[in-house]
Amino acid sequence: MARPGGPWIVTAAAVLVLVTGFLPWWTVRYAYSDASGSGHLTESASAWGISTAWTCALLLTAAVTAVWAWLRAKQRRAPRWGLAVSLLCAAVSVLLIALVRGAPLNGTQEMSMSWVDSSSSEDSFAHSWMIRDRLFTYDDPDLMVGIGWGWWAGLIAILLCAAVILRAGRSRHPGL
Repeated sequence: MARPGGPWIVTAAAVLVLVTGFLPWWTVRYAYSDASGSGHLTESASAWGISTAWTCALLLTAAVTAVWAWLRAKQRRAPRWGLAVSLLCAAVSVLLIALVRGAPLNGTQEMSMSWVDSSSSEDSFAHSWMIRDRLFTYDDPDLMVGIGWGWWAGLIAILLCAAVILRAGRSRHPGL
């Protein structure tokens, strides 16, 4: 007899992965000084808006986890190849998000900035560092560009999906 709610745990893990895509995966923190004062501002972008590889990793993980939940709900024991493929897809997802963490911007590279004369010049500056699939990291006291806390949440969610799939693969219960 299946434990109640078992497939829902796996499905919830897949949904969690998709939700993390809306968190701030990429951030630009910069110093400002104007008539109102000075300080630091932080702008961010989600995985969906900043990286095709990150988007693919999240969609792959969610799809594989959902298919795994469906297989486990339909069958008493999912085939071993299904477990192997699911874990391989989770590993590919982890590699995709880990490899696209941004390349350090060094002195020989040029970064083209787009400046717009408007009241929102800060937004223009931050967005010039948030070019989809052209992620350069930079670390300076007045400008820090790189991954945000959403990236870590996404990585943890993908690893959680892998753990749930692995746990479900060893269980005799169809749900988990």
